[in-house]
Amino acid sequence: MFDALLPQYTYRRLGVRLAANWLKGNNSLRNRLNLKNWSYFRRYSGTRIACNVCGETSKAFFDFPDLELRRDHRIGELRETLQCNRCGATMRHRTLASAMLRIVSAVHGQPLSSLREAAALGFGNLRVLDTDSFSPISTLLRQLPSYIVSSFVPAQPFDIELEPNRYNVNLERMGFADSSFDMVISSDVAEHVRGIDAAHREISRVLRPGGHYVFTAPFDPKCLTHHVLVDTSGPQDVYLVPKQFHGDPLTGGILAYRVFGRAIHSDLAAVGLRTEFLCLNNDQALIVDGDVFIAEKLTLRP
Repeated sequence: MFDALLPQYTYRRLGVRLAANWLKGNNSLRNRLNLKNWSYFRRYSGTRIACNVCGETSKAFFDFPDLELRRDHRIGELRETLQCNRCGATMRHRTLASAMLRIVSAVHGQPLSSLREAAALGFGNLRVLDTDSFSPISTLLRQLPSYIVSSFVPAQPFDIELEPNRYNVNLERMGFADSSFDMVISSDVAEHVRGIDAAHREISRVLRPGGHYVFTAPFDPKCLTHHVLVDTSGPQDVYLVPKQFHGDPLTGGILAYRVFGRAIHSDLAAVGLRTEFLCLNNDQALIVDGDVFIAEKLTLRP
């Protein structure tokens, strides 16, 4: 009934949500209803998208993001909005899909325009671990037997199958065998992993030589190292800045430990991954300065 009265990706539903937040004492309205966002709204709302996730032609939905929060989290103002009104893919999802399609297209030897098209072709028989079990990408692709999705549910035993093709996984200590996957997908997850060095070692371990780690994360290319938000060098977290929480479908908010800087390249090189950072622009898919990393596991020499 609620969805019928207030359909997803409509301004009627957005208005009700903003009003509800205001009544609850959420004072972010001034960061959302401002001249810059109105300028974005006039420029992008209703723009046609050839969505490279679902493969449908849709219209962009602009949800008036909290611009101050975007700046605090060091992510682009448009990165988490401009949703496809068919599948809900944000600009970040479409950017991630672009990187994934680059790899699957190379396997097929022909350009593929959407993940739905890639799925229809069996996704190149690639075995994939996607660490976001709630995104439009995982919703579309988890039908494939070789596409595994994961969640992080500390209250339950790790490495169990929560439901078909969905596992409870701690990225710092994964139960998968060495060289299990051709691709590991991580969509704004790495900044929330406390022991990121351990997670990087595990990701490299479960990738096959020549496999790819495709990921997005808050990134500041001007920073030579990383912006450390929480000191995890000891057994207890030490907060260096006010706690930053990002939205999470399971918990409602999840702590961010860092914003990555350019040291991400050397960090991944140390575990055998050669990393490329892409800044993508695609008018058809409505991607504006989309940021994504592709890290390839180096083939071992005999």
